[in-house]
Amino acid sequence: MTVKLACHFPQKQPTQVHPLNILVSKTWHTTFKVPWDRMPSQIQSAISAEKRPKPAERRQMPQLPPEETKETIETKRQRLQDIYSKEGTAGIEKVEVQNLMETTFCLQREDINSIPALSVDDMQSKWPYLFHQKSICAHFHFLTEIDILHALEMSMEECGKAILGYFQSRPKDKVMKDILSQADSLEIAHLVTKLLLAHFDESESRLMTHADVSVTAADVEKMQNLPASPCLILCG
Repeated sequence: MTVKLACHFPQKQPTQVHPLNILVSKTWHTTFKVPWDRMPSQIQSAISAEKRPKPAERRQMPQLPPEETKETIETKRQRLQDIYSKEGTAGIEKVEVQNLMETTFCLQREDINSIPALSVDDMQSKWPYLFHQKSICAHFHFLTEIDILHALEMSMEECGKAILGYFQSRPKDKVMKDILSQADSLEIAHLVTKLLLAHFDESESRLMTHADVSVTAADVEKMQNLPASPCLILCG
C-alpha cells in the first residue's frame, strides 16, 4: 500500500507530497558552504576584513529582481491575494501563482523579518499562499538550496531503519508487538511514526488522520474530523 503524507495546520490546507528529484545527503551540513559571493557588498567587505557585519547589514533583505520596483512587487503581491480570494488553496497549482511567489520572495522576506514583527494572522492575510506546503518548501529551497521534503524522506529511509531496529531489539508490550507485526504492510515513515507515538504514549488520532488516496486540498477544507491541533493527513 502506498501512503502519501500531507500536513494539516488549523485553518491551513495541506497538499499531497509531490515526487522529489533532488538528492540530499543526511550529512549535507558538513560540506555546506555559505555563498558569501552572493551576499550584499557590505557583508562581503566585513567578512574579508574578518569583522562581524553590523546589525543593519545582517538584516538586509534580498534585493529586488532587476526588472522590478517596489511598486510592481507590491502589485504582484496583491495579485496573489486576488487569485486566492477567487480560487482559494487550489490556486497554488497555477503556474502564475508559483511564478509570482518566486518573484515576490524579497518582499516575503522583508515582511517575515519586519520589526515590529507582523502577526501570523496579518502574514496569512498578506501572503495566503505562503502558508501552503508547496510554498513553504519552495521558500526554504530559495534560502538553502535544499529540497526539505526530499531531505526528510532520505532521513527517514536512513534513520528509520535504525529506529525500527531499536524497537525490535527491546522488550515489547502488546501495543508494540501489534505495530511491529505490520512492518511488511506499512511504509517505513508510517511504521516509525506509530512506534514513536506508542513509545511516548501519544494518541495517534491526535496526530494523524487517514484519507482516500485521491483526496485534494479542496476536499481537506471540507473534512469534519480534523483535530484542533496540527496534524498529518495520510492519503492511501
